[in-house]
Amino acid sequence: MFGKIAYSITGSMINKGILDRECYEVYAYAIEVILLNMSIIISDFVICMLMDDFIHMIAFIVFFIPLRMMAGGYHCKNSGSCYLFSVV
Repeated sequence: MFGKIAYSITGSMINKGILDRECYEVYAYAIEVILLNMSIIISDFVICMLMDDFIHMIAFIVFFIPLRMMAGGYHCKNSGSCYLFSVV
């Protein structure tokens, strides 16, 4: 899901001359990671807004995101399931 969007964005940026064609895969991966992380944060923000509980959102951003970056852990096979597991 996020991979297709990232490849589409990368392809259009290469066609417009913004990015270099040599590093197509690297740019696509970087855009996919950015899209995935932003969608997780936005989804969690929406959930916290619906539950009227912003303390948990702040705790998530301050503690869980750095922990997930440093600790590694389980890696899903695709970005859609990564999004689902991260939000749940």
